Amino acid sequence: AETLLQTEQDKYENEAIALLEKAYKDTDQYRFKMRVGDVKMKQMNRQLRDLRAAIKKSPDDAGLIQQQADVTEKKLQFELAEYIPLRYQLGARLLQAKEYDEAIAAFQDAKTDPKHKAMSLAALGLCYVAKEWYDEAIETLRDGVESHPLADDRIGMDLRYKLMDAL
Repeated sequence: AETLLQTEQDKYENEAIALLEKAYKDTDQYRFKMRVGDVKMKQMNRQLRDLRAAIKKSPDDAGLIQQQADVTEKKLQFELAEYIPLRYQLGARLLQAKEYDEAIAAFQDAKTDPKHKAMSLAALGLCYVAKEWYDEAIETLRDGVESHPLADDRIGMDLRYKLMDAL
């Protein structure tokens, strides 16, 4: 994969992406998934660079300008999808370090990811309790209880216990 990536040509990079995705699927090692994201971002950056150069040559070309806007939006959405799961991990570390304000910001971002929503709301509730913001804690934890469909799994029970503590 690394040899294919050195070519900096989409065709070979896409082959490398396929190899890295297979490696991630086979091994469940996150570093392969991260590498795929890095390569895709690199491709979008190269595409934007090429579009900017083309726009410099033809500044009145509305098609190129629209294409640049589309690629920029696509890149932003991709980056958000790649980085939001990491925000939960960052928030967890900040909570552990008792950096509550920074943890709150990270968990606010992470709760937009459906996969991390319930856990982020539970952690946000903890942050609010630590800051003695009980109304916010109760509201956040109730939202977590309502948004998590299972009452008797680990996350559901955790949300309910944290809500009882906050109350």
